[in-house]
Amino acid sequence: MKIKIAFFKGKGDNPFYWLLNTAIRIWTLGKYSHCEIYVSEEDKAGLFTTTTYIASGIKYRGVVKLKNKVYLSKDWDLMTVKDGGKAKEIKAFLDSKVGSKYDWLGIFFSQFFRTEIHSPDRWFCSEYCAAALKRSGVLNTTKPAQSVHPNRMKKILKNAGLLS
Repeated sequence: MKIKIAFFKGKGDNPFYWLLNTAIRIWTLGKYSHCEIYVSEEDKAGLFTTTTYIASGIKYRGVVKLKNKVYLSKDWDLMTVKDGGKAKEIKAFLDSKVGSKYDWLGIFFSQFFRTEIHSPDRWFCSEYCAAALKRSGVLNTTKPAQSVHPNRMKKILKNAGLLS
């Protein structure tokens, strides 16, 4: 089992998404506007979960073949996380949050006002990824999960030597 994170660097498929993705990139000073986490086995994603800014929260997307997924396109950077054998713990956390709602409070206060105010049972994309990695012990950072945006997530993982 492997933990993978996909970072979105595409423009979006309509003017609204283009504007939203561009605003996120400008605000966070990076090339990514969204990230997703899942557990994979060989060329299939055994668990595919995501939270998006438009969707209502955490979704289980089922099993997908990586060769057929848009992650291999120019719009995504797909990276493997060195999980130290903790993939099952990460998967258990991901499973336990499926159906949770989107953390509008957290994205507003933690990203715009840089506070730690958020809803502890709701998630936005990078908060969900960071929390899964932190609670399993893979990611050792003092930053609260809700303070992590996609660009910071990539930087933290890279600096910790957790990307392969």
